[in-house]
Amino acid sequence: MNVVVCVKEVMRFTTFSAFDPAGGKLLEKGRIFMPNPCDESAVEAALSLRDESGKGRVTVVGLGPERAESSLRWCLAMGADRAVHLVSAAAPDMAPWTVAGLLVLAISDMNFDLILTGRASLDRGSSQVGAFIAELMGLPVVTAVARIELNAAGNEATVERVLERGDRECMVCPVPAVFTADRVLGRPRYPTLAGRAAARTSVIEKRRPEASASMKAVMDEPLAMDRMGLAPPKIRPKKILAPDSGLSAADRIKFIMSGGMGQRDGSKVKGDPEKMARAVFEYLKENKFIASDKSRERMDGP
Repeated sequence: MNVVVCVKEVMRFTTFSAFDPAGGKLLEKGRIFMPNPCDESAVEAALSLRDESGKGRVTVVGLGPERAESSLRWCLAMGADRAVHLVSAAAPDMAPWTVAGLLVLAISDMNFDLILTGRASLDRGSSQVGAFIAELMGLPVVTAVARIELNAAGNEATVERVLERGDRECMVCPVPAVFTADRVLGRPRYPTLAGRAAARTSVIEKRRPEASASMKAVMDEPLAMDRMGLAPPKIRPKKILAPDSGLSAADRIKFIMSGGMGQRDGSKVKGDPEKMARAVFEYLKENKFIASDKSRERMDGP
């Protein structure tokens, strides 16, 4: 099973804010960078598929400036067999369609059975590159994949997609295909000391898009989408408690001290189980949770 994984380097936002309000952009100087979390899960899934089949290779492809080499070496330390780095200082400002076009040119000459990308990147989160790659290569695509299971012949995959509210969708897809990985697809393994030492001396194949005529043509295409600006989230004002003006001073203080929580109306029923069940039934019928006898007769008809 030969799997190609597209890996993006992103900024680690958990350390401190990198937003520059004056320039309206993210500052990169002094920041910590790492592989995109969803892409790491895709690498883990690719390694698992290779190990299950007992043959094949895992190739990681990344587009980014020189510093993105560290993220590719991390993937090599995890167990990837080969790394290809498309070196371009303009990569952070490229539109998803341009990124997909460059990645397709790099992947097209590789022998692959499956292409994996992350569901979304931690910085932009557009969730478009994987679908664009599939469109340009004429391959089927399944997004937000949480599980991959290949048949014995390796030409068909049963996958699960993550939907809203915790639902899952199961489908069968022919292979080769493009899958965008959700973070639950695989928990990334931590590289061993031996793996990190081997990755430090591994040779990464570097290509420069500006030096290739075909890649340069993709970069010179007019942008289908341009980012107009960047701004931090708006501050949400806290809800101000406003007691009813008709309340007394003491009641207003109680209202503020309780955080606006009012006393709920309710009633308790005591007695034997039959009496309590009858009281509950009457309450549900009175509040129209269940239909009354007359309403049921109208619904049933003569």
